[in-house]
Amino acid sequence: MAPTGTVWVGLTGEGLVRIAPAGFERLEVPSESDGAGPLVVGRDSVWFGLSCRDLHELRADGEIVAVHLPEAKGGPCLSALAVRQDGALLVGRQRELLEVDEAGARTIWTGDFHISVLQPSADGSVLIGDISGQLVMLKGQEVVRIELPAALKGQRLLVVRERDGQLVVGHEGGLAWRRDGSWTVLDADQGLPRGAIRDVAWGPGGELWVASYGGGLGWVDGGEAGRVPVGRGGLRDAFLSSIWITDGGDVLLQGNGGLTRLRLSELDRARASPGHGLAILRVPVGEANGWLRPSAALGDDRRLWLAGVHSVSSVDLAQLGERLEVPTTQLLGARVGELELDAQGEQVVPAEVWRRLEVSFGAPTLEPGMAVSYEHRLTQRGEEQARWE
Repeated sequence: MAPTGTVWVGLTGEGLVRIAPAGFERLEVPSESDGAGPLVVGRDSVWFGLSCRDLHELRADGEIVAVHLPEAKGGPCLSALAVRQDGALLVGRQRELLEVDEAGARTIWTGDFHISVLQPSADGSVLIGDISGQLVMLKGQEVVRIELPAALKGQRLLVVRERDGQLVVGHEGGLAWRRDGSWTVLDADQGLPRGAIRDVAWGPGGELWVASYGGGLGWVDGGEAGRVPVGRGGLRDAFLSSIWITDGGDVLLQGNGGLTRLRLSELDRARASPGHGLAILRVPVGEANGWLRPSAALGDDRRLWLAGVHSVSSVDLAQLGERLEVPTTQLLGARVGELELDAQGEQVVPAEVWRRLEVSFGAPTLEPGMAVSYEHRLTQRGEEQARWE
């Protein structure tokens, strides 16, 4: 623990982590509102809904402004948000899709469709899912219906993800995964956690991690599926809404109890050894927000935004637990009596004098005012010589 309140943690095999004392901010939601969400992050703004129907924009200068939307053609509730590749905001309501840019808000599509999830694609098209298990692709004015497995009929679609020609659809009862043109349907009977699949994320090895509201965290790898234990030694939160896996190997989970952070390597060990305890960091901010999707978003500045029942929160991941290169000592010199040793290499010294070894080195500090201690080690080689390290 540093005098500034920063906590430094050394992890076996994982290096050094710095946890700062002020890693998150919280914007209180008005008490008369029904909670926040959905929420998305754009280039210079964060957009979030309040009380079902009101859309707000948090600008880069910290100002929060209300966004005027045209009169609803169906139900007025904001059911989904997304940001297109060109930076335009997409707003899903009960029977229409709106586009919001500098010119204002306008309806770009209507249909007999209660939108529950939006997923923009790199080619400019948008995947639109609804509460009855329907999925369409909107590209310009063309609408293409995507045939889903019969098991999804009547299910509320909660998450849609594309990658490398694959399509994953999470719903209230499980997961459907299309690879090479074929669908695989998974639920608790095949090993997934019970509950609604609200979010998914691919791991570096191609495995799929799924966040379940009610059953915790699960995974699909090849033809197998499983779940991470909840409770003592495992995850503390079974009601998850969002998951991210960062390039640095961190896993971030948003749940009813707030934000959970752990290493992907911890989850891999838990999969290999079900009794392996998980080392987790919990931050009591950003509780899950119910069905409104998405409920969280990660910005390019590594700030994570979370829509909750009582607040809109942001977490600076660099402050929450920044992983750093472990400082090393700089060996300045070594001597035995009058004998100077090569500080960069290996030196043989007579056995009768090596106990008088003197080593000088520069020791880096993590922060001013923090003491750091190091050791040097001598290794015996045979009976007549020793090697120092």
